[in-house]
Amino acid sequence: DKFALRMRFNSLQNLKMIFQSGLIRAAVVVGAAAWLLGGEVLHAQAKPPAAPEKPADPGPLNLEQEMQAIYQDAYTNFNLGKYDVALQKLAQINTKTSNKPFPQVLFLEGACHYMLQQYDKAVAVLQKYVGKFPKSESIVDGTVNLGRALLKKGEEAKGIGVLNKAVADFPTRKADI
Repeated sequence: DKFALRMRFNSLQNLKMIFQSGLIRAAVVVGAAAWLLGGEVLHAQAKPPAAPEKPADPGPLNLEQEMQAIYQDAYTNFNLGKYDVALQKLAQINTKTSNKPFPQVLFLEGACHYMLQQYDKAVAVLQKYVGKFPKSESIVDGTVNLGRALLKKGEEAKGIGVLNKAVADFPTRKADI
């Protein structure tokens, strides 16, 4: 019937994809195909093709790829509330790059310190972020977090000043501030 024929066709297509991906040997595919064709025996004139070779090992990551992987791990840990672990990962980046400042690293480091209620450290890192990367895509959030960290640190006048400057500099984001 049509359903059984369609099932056999779909199964053959799946086997073809499996074979092409190198997951099973050609002999198994031929035997399975014979079964799916209702027991008809298939005879091969030549040897079945060899399974595709395993792809070459991509080798070690370059420094940029390694830093991206470490940063992603730090970001994931931050989102899981593992701020200490995220800071450890960010420290690895700083060590491997001779403390070269990167905007996303500084921003995340400041956020980690803020979440750990280490407001002195958060202020220092966020001031560095705001000073070095004034055109960063997260500058509004960095500035607001700096103002909030200053307030939490007990430096109300400075915190209010930073937040007022953020409102003046970024009027379209006033509701976020």
